[in-house]
Amino acid sequence: MAKVPINIKKSTHQRMGEVAIPFKESEDDVINRALDALEKSESISDGFEISYQEEGSPLTEPALDPFGATDLRFTKVLGISIDGASEVDITWKGALKHLLVAAFASRPAFGAFKDVCNKFTNLDQGQKDANGWIYIEEIDASFLGMSANKTCEAIFSIAREFGFGVSIRIFWRSKQEAAHPGQKAWLILPGQVPPG
Repeated sequence: MAKVPINIKKSTHQRMGEVAIPFKESEDDVINRALDALEKSESISDGFEISYQEEGSPLTEPALDPFGATDLRFTKVLGISIDGASEVDITWKGALKHLLVAAFASRPAFGAFKDVCNKFTNLDQGQKDANGWIYIEEIDASFLGMSANKTCEAIFSIAREFGFGVSIRIFWRSKQEAAHPGQKAWLILPGQVPPG
């Protein structure tokens, strides 16, 4: 098959790197996956908005331990809350990026910050242009993208190290291979509740 060159903005290329499966997907694969999702979404709209329950009220969606055996493949992040500050319309990689910015603010000496983070993810100072690396302009650092399962583990491990309360609301896409097709849930450390 003949290749056709296309011109895209650097920011678009970076976004493609954020959603690509590291070392497995080319730019063409990411574009095709996006087009497939767009075609499906024309008939089925997500229409999700994050809505937190009041503290102490019963959850309408199950609260799962993020370190449990739940398979997070084929999930969409509906929102993340870090110490009560919420962010919606975010990806798994975007959620980790959001947490790393918050964590760096609490420990701005990069060497110490990197030492803690590298227990759970591959983080390096500066911008890396290699495939699979995601640049965080706010802290001038890059991290290597991972699967949803590994990213979730990194988010909650780093949050625990830095003393942040974190909750993530997720949705399993309606795929046969998904652990809970069409279901929503909260990922919350034991003893925490979603923000009120």
